[in-house]
Amino acid sequence: MTCQATGQIHAYLWLINGLPPSGSRVQLSPDKRILTIRRLTRRENKGPYVCGIQNPFFSNRSDPFTLDVAYGPDTATIVHTVDEYPVGANITLSCSADSNPPAQFIWLQNGQSVSNSATFSIIASLSDAGTYTCTASNSFTGLTHNASKTIIIYAPLSKPAILISNKTAVESKDFSMTCKAKGQINTYQWFINGLAPADSRIQLSRDKRTLTIRRLTRRENKGPYVCEIQNPLFRNRSDPFTLNVAYGPDGATIIQTPDVYPIGIRVNFSCSAPSNPRSQFTWLYNGRFFSNTSAVFVTAALRHTGNYTCIASNSVTGLVRNQTKIITIYAPLSKPTILTSNNTAVETKDFSLTCNGTGQIHAYQWLINGLAPADSRIQLSPDKRTLTIRRLTRRENKGPYVCEIQNPLSRNRSDPFTQYVAYGPDIATIVQTPDVYPTGANITFSCSAKSNPSSQFTWLHNGQIFSNAASTYVTATLMHTGTYTCKASNSFTGLMHTQTKNITIYDGPDTAMIVRTPDVYPTGANITFSCSAQSNPPSQFTWLHNGQRVSNSATFSIIASLNHAGSHICIASNSFTGLMLTQTKNITIYAQLSKPTILTSNNTAVETKDFSLTCNGTGQIHAYQWLINGLAPADSRIQLSPDKRTLTIRRLTRRENKGPYVCEIQNPLSRNRSDPFTLDVAYGPDTAMIVRTPDEYPTGANITFSCSAQSNPPSQFTWLHNGQHVSNSATFSIIASLNHAGSHTCIASNSFTGLMHTQTKNITIYAQLSKPTILTSNNTAVETKDFSLTCNGTGQIHAYQWLINGLAPADSRIQLSPDKRTLTIRRLTRRENKGPYVCEIQNPLSRNRSDPFTLDVAYGPDTPRIIPTVDQYPVGANIMLICSAKSKPPAQFTWFHNRKKLRHSAKLSITNVSLNHAGTYICHASNSYTGLNSTKHKTLTIYAKEKNTTLSAEDKNLTINAEFTIYENLMKHNKTINSTSFVIENGTAVLTCNTEDEDLPDIWWYFNNKRLILNDRMTLSEYGQTLTIMPVKREDSGAYRCEMWNPFLVHTSNSFNLVVSYGPEEIKILPKHVHGQIEVLLKKKLILECWANSQPPAQYIWQVNGSSISGNSGNTYTISQASWEHAGTYTCVAMNKVANTTISTKITVKVIEASGGSSLSGGTITVIVAGVVGGVVLIGALIYFQFILEPAGEVLDETHLNYQ
Repeated sequence: MTCQATGQIHAYLWLINGLPPSGSRVQLSPDKRILTIRRLTRRENKGPYVCGIQNPFFSNRSDPFTLDVAYGPDTATIVHTVDEYPVGANITLSCSADSNPPAQFIWLQNGQSVSNSATFSIIASLSDAGTYTCTASNSFTGLTHNASKTIIIYAPLSKPAILISNKTAVESKDFSMTCKAKGQINTYQWFINGLAPADSRIQLSRDKRTLTIRRLTRRENKGPYVCEIQNPLFRNRSDPFTLNVAYGPDGATIIQTPDVYPIGIRVNFSCSAPSNPRSQFTWLYNGRFFSNTSAVFVTAALRHTGNYTCIASNSVTGLVRNQTKIITIYAPLSKPTILTSNNTAVETKDFSLTCNGTGQIHAYQWLINGLAPADSRIQLSPDKRTLTIRRLTRRENKGPYVCEIQNPLSRNRSDPFTQYVAYGPDIATIVQTPDVYPTGANITFSCSAKSNPSSQFTWLHNGQIFSNAASTYVTATLMHTGTYTCKASNSFTGLMHTQTKNITIYDGPDTAMIVRTPDVYPTGANITFSCSAQSNPPSQFTWLHNGQRVSNSATFSIIASLNHAGSHICIASNSFTGLMLTQTKNITIYAQLSKPTILTSNNTAVETKDFSLTCNGTGQIHAYQWLINGLAPADSRIQLSPDKRTLTIRRLTRRENKGPYVCEIQNPLSRNRSDPFTLDVAYGPDTAMIVRTPDEYPTGANITFSCSAQSNPPSQFTWLHNGQHVSNSATFSIIASLNHAGSHTCIASNSFTGLMHTQTKNITIYAQLSKPTILTSNNTAVETKDFSLTCNGTGQIHAYQWLINGLAPADSRIQLSPDKRTLTIRRLTRRENKGPYVCEIQNPLSRNRSDPFTLDVAYGPDTPRIIPTVDQYPVGANIMLICSAKSKPPAQFTWFHNRKKLRHSAKLSITNVSLNHAGTYICHASNSYTGLNSTKHKTLTIYAKEKNTTLSAEDKNLTINAEFTIYENLMKHNKTINSTSFVIENGTAVLTCNTEDEDLPDIWWYFNNKRLILNDRMTLSEYGQTLTIMPVKREDSGAYRCEMWNPFLVHTSNSFNLVVSYGPEEIKILPKHVHGQIEVLLKKKLILECWANSQPPAQYIWQVNGSSISGNSGNTYTISQASWEHAGTYTCVAMNKVANTTISTKITVKVIEASGGSSLSGGTITVIVAGVVGGVVLIGALIYFQFILEPAGEVLDETHLNYQ
């Protein structure tokens, strides 16, 4: 604009809205006559403009001049209506665009022109579907904007039908149903028993048109099934479809009947098997075809014994099942007979009876005297057919014996059999008569002996047979003196027994009498023999020992030895009568018995087997006796031989039969016992026991397998892993790897007992789970739509777990798959569902988490906002309309004016407006990701003549609030607004740019007055409002500010000083020391200075020889005049109270005496060093107070800072 004037003009002056020009876009010529507006805007630059002219005495102003800015169309906007219609619906499409002058509109359908007005209507048919584009144009600005809307027309849907994948649905196989339909189908839905499918075996195709049932079952999956087709306006359902599932046969079952039958009985066979369709049945007899019916019968004969198999089959499922029944037919049993092993049963010998029968004999049974055999000497063969009597006796074993034969349906008994036992002779016994007779006396000899059959007798006189009768007699003469022997014999038993009697015939002496003394003596005893006989004259005596003369006197003595045992005969003779009489005395001499020993029958005593012990002794043994644990044997399993020398233990046990055992040998004068003998019974292994340890291990773990089993001798162990040999020891260890998983079997064996036992332990090895990843169902997460995340992991995964913002899902819109692997969010929202999401995979020994996954939710556009809110403008004004809408990704905008598309842009500029620009302007915001769009209407009134207007409160507050927001509320601490705050290094710093205006589109961050470049530790929130630094480092200290942009203003916050606290670190003590030692001259000054890198600067404490020194809290410690007492260890402790950390170092101070020399003294050096160090400290303090502490910051105890 040029200020046109005449006269003596010294200066030009411009006023805009009554104020001098101030915007950077307003430029004046050097003489200020011409005012140029760069990048004209409809709102800021409409004026009014006034130019003034001046000279030293006069001034004048032009009339106000208001600019009519032509703009637009900004955005073509289609009035928000539904996108889907049924056939026959009335559809009205209306387009608007903010423009000055008003926009011209053209409507296109699929690229073809259909209308030149902002609004037009149609009656919907399928051909009307497609994309409708509204083009808004402004011939003044030359701008054009388009807005598009896609219309879908739906016709009613016809009833769908269900098609099946196979002719027959077979149990345990997969089966598919497809929903067949025509029309505009958007979605398919299935119902089973009126409900949506929920079984994990039900799978739907991606378009949900096909439903597949995995591993079909007859009960759960019969339906009915209904499929529904849908579009946004119509839906229809198929007729219900019920599955006829073919199954079976499950198992062939033969109806329970007996397994045994007598001849002639009707035997029925009936078979059943659940099946659809019904089973076909086949009967086999001993593998050969028998019948094709489910039921059949036979009349029992012996040939019908055998295997009967029912085979049930289903030609549809292809399954075959069978069951077998064994039938036995029995004929009646005939009477058995008893056969003997020998012609004659002889006492003390073994004798056997055999039950002889014919037919189908299953069992034999014996009865003795009507009772089952109970004597331990009665033994039966394994089949109980033969009965053997050990050591037959005449009384106990004569019977009668009966044998019985049996089968399940019949039994019969033999006739009773009585045993005729041959025995004897037991003892030959001579009837008691005198042993001496006078000549002429009648002497009768009579002998008897028990025997069956009766004994045969023979009498001998002095070894010569003189009679074969049991009784005989003689008339005594001296020749009849001598030995008479009765011999009794039995030819059946082969036994023979004798008895001897000595007869003396005399005429005197009458009788030789030996004085009565004991008959048994121990060796070393004094034995006196004395004999007497009535005789006249007195008898002469002679003693014989075992037939040898030993004495001619009536009495003599001996010292007993074993040689003196035997027969001692006293002979009394009378030389006058010629008679001689004898008397015999038998003496037994016993030596002391030696200790017996116990001999065993086997090398090893094995549990459950028989074992014998024999008492082995020497000497004159009359009897044996056994003691077990000091007591006589009482257990029924303990058996003694007839002479009791051998002890046999039946079915040996480790506990009851270990002893100790002692055997004792005896005679009338002596006894002796063996040493105790304890049985070392071999047994086991009883049970193999694996020491209880966990069943699950991580790879790399040390696993020890240990097996034990009670056994004697100790068991030999073998370990198998999945059937393969791995160790021969009871205990072995492995370092776990996946190959070690499986079955570990311990085999415990004992070569002595021949027994073996096993136990198995199953081990599972888990490898460390690798980090899972999160896979998404779609490329884009769109608000209000469903979205799924799948936890993708490898390895031995037992469970999945999801965390949202560190917590387990609790929202009812969050749904997890049955295995919790997939998380589905129903009706996604931008704020509640952005996450972060973490999925965790687990097994009993390991777990791992995915990296956090934050959802970038596409949403909007919400409802647009049009600024400014002024609705009235004069002709010729310049108007700039700006449309904004919350949307992600950012919305595309189209402006419409009176339903005509103007342009595709968020901004609509109308310059030099005319009355044609009046009308309705529509901002149409759309988002191609979400498929959503929204509109905002604004009606502009254009007036021809001047009209005073004022800004609305909203427009006024736009600028005022912006200034206030930016400069006072832009960046707030959560307590008091400070310009400096501490955060501890490696903590988290959160800076928030508080805009209070959610529609400001751009936020920039600056660090130390330069545009902030994000590093890998920095993240910005969705709109850039929040800057998070994690972990924060010391190099992040500095001044931060944020800058916000909108189309009209740029706002900048105050600087915020972030100070990162760290240290103390790198502590050292000056002056420089050698090997940790500083020397100071006696009576000289020493200044120690401590320095540590720390933010804020460290606080210091000095310690001397471990004790803190009060009053020395600075970084220097001064010794004014060194003495010997000052020698020692000096420790400097540096502390950072913000970071709550400390660090220390120490040196040794040595005090020495001064020596000659021209070099600088220690005190001078100390002063110089102290001066230099003090200068450094002073400069550091000035920097610190100037740049850091001047705005005193607040020290926070927490590492996490949150600023708003």
